[in-house]
Order: sequence, then C-alpha cells, then structure tokens
Amino acid sequence: MWKFSLVALVALVLGACNNPQQQFSVAITNEVINPNYIGNGVQWDAYPEAEIWGAAVSDKDWNTLYKRLDFMKPNYVRCLINSPFRYFDAETGAYDRTRNIEPLERLLQYCQDNNITVLFGEFNPPTWDMKDDPKWITMAADYLNYLVNDLGFSCIKYYNLFNEPDGNWASTNGDFYLWKKMIYAFHDEMQKYPGLAEQVKIAGPDIVKDYNNSASPYKSYEWVEQTAKQMDDVIGLYDIHAYPGQHQVRSGAFAEAIKIYKAQVPADKQIIFGEAGYKYWRAEDSLLMQEYERRAEANPNTKGSDSNMLVYDFFYGLDMPLLAMEVMNGGYSAVAAWMLDDAMHSQNDAGNTEDIKLWGMWNILGEEVLDARGRRDTSLVLQLVFNVPVFPWWNGHC
Repeated sequence: MWKFSLVALVALVLGACNNPQQQFSVAITNEVINPNYIGNGVQWDAYPEAEIWGAAVSDKDWNTLYKRLDFMKPNYVRCLINSPFRYFDAETGAYDRTRNIEPLERLLQYCQDNNITVLFGEFNPPTWDMKDDPKWITMAADYLNYLVNDLGFSCIKYYNLFNEPDGNWASTNGDFYLWKKMIYAFHDEMQKYPGLAEQVKIAGPDIVKDYNNSASPYKSYEWVEQTAKQMDDVIGLYDIHAYPGQHQVRSGAFAEAIKIYKAQVPADKQIIFGEAGYKYWRAEDSLLMQEYERRAEANPNTKGSDSNMLVYDFFYGLDMPLLAMEVMNGGYSAVAAWMLDDAMHSQNDAGNTEDIKLWGMWNILGEEVLDARGRRDTSLVLQLVFNVPVFPWWNGHC
C-alpha cells in the first residue's frame, strides 16, 4: 500500500505543479493489473562513439555510472549496437566478434550482476545494402551466441534485429515483408547454436506509435496486428515505441490510444514500450515547442534535431513517471526511458560532439569532452530526487 500511495502522491504533485485547476484521480487497488511485469528501465548503449569524441569511458566514469544505476535500480535495459562500432570493420568487411568488446562487456556485466533483463539488438545492418544479406544474419546470430553462450550473459532475454523498421529513417523504410523475411532468417540461424533460441526470444515489431510511413503497407498498429497474425510463432515479446506530447499524456488521451496496440497481442504474449520519451510537435504543446527551439538554437552541444531540450526541467522528471503509470495501467510489461546518457549518440552516430542526441540523465563524458563549451552533469540532482519503488529508474531530471 505504501508504494501505491507514493504513486498517488506523485500524481497529485504533478497536478498541482501544472495547473491548480487540473485534478488527477488515482485509484488504489489490490487488483493485479499485469502479472509477470518485466520492469522499468532505460536505453543504455555501450558508448559507441566515445573514442571518436576523443575520450574513452574511464574506470572512474564506469564507477560513477554504476553508483548512479545502483541508486536508480532499473529492472530492464534496452541495449542496441551499431555493428561498425563493434564486430564489423567497415573498411575491410571483416567480422571480429572481439572487436571493441570491452564497453559492451562492462555494461552487460552490470546487468548480469544486478539481475536486469536486457533486450539486446542492432539498430541497422552493418551497411545499408546489407539489409537483406544473409551474411549479416550469420554475423549477428554468431555475435549474439558469443555474448550469451560464450561470455555467459544470460541477462540477455530478448533480441531486436531492426530498430523501428516502419520508419523512413530505417534501412527497411517501412517494408514489413522485408523485415518479416529477415526475422525468420535470424530465427532459423539461431537454431544452429545449442540452447540459444531457448534462452533468447525475438522481440518485435519495434514500431513507433503515432507514426505512419507512406511507403509501408500498414499503419503503426497494423504492424502489431500483422506481426501477431503472420509471425507469432517466432515472436517472443511484442515491442513498440512511443513519444507522446505532454498534453496527450496528462489529458488521458495517451492511455486510450495505446489500447489498440495491446489489443492486437495474443493473450499468451507480453508487449512492452522498448523506448519512450516526450516530443512537443503537437499543437497543444506549442509553447513547449517554442522553448525547445529557443534552447536548441543556443546550445553548443546539439542542433536539436534529435533531442529533448526540456529534460533539464522539473516537470519532465514528473511527466516520465506519469507515462510509466499509464504504461503499467494499460497492461504493458515494461518501459525504457530514452535515454540514460548523452554520451551515447550523436546525430546519425557521426561522432559530432556539436550535434549530440541530448535526451539523457547526464553526460558521463561531459568533463572530458564538453567542458570547454559547458558540460551537463546532473549528479547533484540525482542525490536530491525521490526514489519511488514502483518506478525507481526515473531519477535524472526532477
């Protein structure tokens, strides 16, 4: 009961901070909304660009990360790689599963030691023209087996082959049938490694709620529907992404909108939000968008093309738990905040420290790389924020 009272308190504070006239109703019940809940957590990728930026993540930085994560207590981590930063040498085309493995090992070891469920995978194929190449599938499956069976990272429970395959920014460009073909190919390749398919289940379709690609045969919710109808035999976990607006979540519209996705999932399977955050392009959030654009223009570390400039604000640290509550109440089984650390990615992973994807709770390389331009580090904030047991992962922006 204590845990649920804290959730109610957060909701009431949120209402008071936003609008004295806005009220939130929170019902406390003993009803089990979703059994076998996987957990809440973050997108935590293994710093693919760090050395290009000019500073590898040091032992001191890793220890700082571990201390902060100990405080956050995530139950679920989504960790994706870009293979040219890991096992694939773009210059030679050679496959080397030990290449640049140390940061990924350190990340996965933390998850292993702390019983954190990991959804692992790849953003895209090694090169755009390898999107339907069996060579990629062979490398990707071998690499997964190396991590799980050879290195012993049994924390990896799920695998994601393409990131957001419905998007025009993905190598698939919304081609459902290409994605389906490659998922089956990966599933078949997994069978070559004893025990791998039993330990790791494929997640999909990993599409973006509220986004419809004109090149795709299906709308976003139809990707989930068709995955269930055509591919349920190889899908172990259903997965979508969502970036709602503040008004959409606070008004209750988001809670209604996500029902159609959950309704497509077979009764014996779970569905999660592999990524979640806020975007302010909707008309109701126009004032927030104006502030977003003002900050992006003034910030020396990002162009704002793929960032959230309002993660610094108190209200964002309350909006994310509210989103998590809607996810849990909606029968979903996990949610990961995009993302943990601003040191993970620049736009298009080009290594440009003046166009960072600024979404995280801190930048662990802020002192080493960005100090001259003004670094961002929220470690002090982390010491001050509440730690709610129901969703202890969101502690970075309050």
